Amino acid sequence: VRPESAPYLWGGVVTLAALNAAWSLLGSRRLASQRAFVVQVAGDVAALGWLIHHAGGLQNPFASFFVFHAAIAAVALEARQARKIAIAIAGFVLALAAVEASVLPPDCLLRNAESACSAGVDWLFHLAAGAAVAAMVVGCAFIVVALVRVLRAERERLAQVTSTLVTRAEELTVVKTQVQQEQEQLQTIIDRMADAVIYVTPDGIVRLRNRAAQQFWPKGVRADGDPKNLHPPEEWMRLIEKASVQKAGELHPIFQVNSRSYEFSYAR
Repeated sequence: VRPESAPYLWGGVVTLAALNAAWSLLGSRRLASQRAFVVQVAGDVAALGWLIHHAGGLQNPFASFFVFHAAIAAVALEARQARKIAIAIAGFVLALAAVEASVLPPDCLLRNAESACSAGVDWLFHLAAGAAVAAMVVGCAFIVVALVRVLRAERERLAQVTSTLVTRAEELTVVKTQVQQEQEQLQTIIDRMADAVIYVTPDGIVRLRNRAAQQFWPKGVRADGDPKNLHPPEEWMRLIEKASVQKAGELHPIFQVNSRSYEFSYAR
């Protein structure tokens, strides 16, 4: 840029710094509303327009930075408000292009140190550049709004699924607690019985027993495994067969374990 443009550019930088300092002093709570957000975007857009005007106008490649404000608004605000802000930014760009092409030409942007500024501004080309920037602002804003809408819908769906899973997990926890309580009550009841009580699955695995049934297992051996590993397999398999298929005339068969005979009753 020309040396004469430096004071104006530094003025824009100082203005941006002052705006950011003011936002920081106000705090995030006071800036949480949509109105405060619009004020922030307006201040940034005005400062950017000032900088662009004194650095070659809308023909400066940095003029595309107007898109960032519209994209941020599309992410942070509702779709309707974000579209309004994008259209307002595009209107500001078009107004700036019209002013620069007519009554207030921008400072020229030098290609090198020896080049000189042109005598005038190509107003048609300048308006075309402004229209291109405005169209890019609106187009990008509408695209981001559509993408954000899809992402928000997906986030709501995930939140609903998560809520459903949490509810199901709580229900399962309650049911599990109830089952544990019922199992503890059942265990307490059968533990107080004098007779040995054993529940065995069809494959011969013990799932439930009481204290009186401990005599069928050697000391120090857990009784939650396969009893065939502790006693003669043929005796246990005979017991399983008797319990699986009821036979008339043998309601109380005799069962031998470790040279001792036991009379037992069974039910499938």
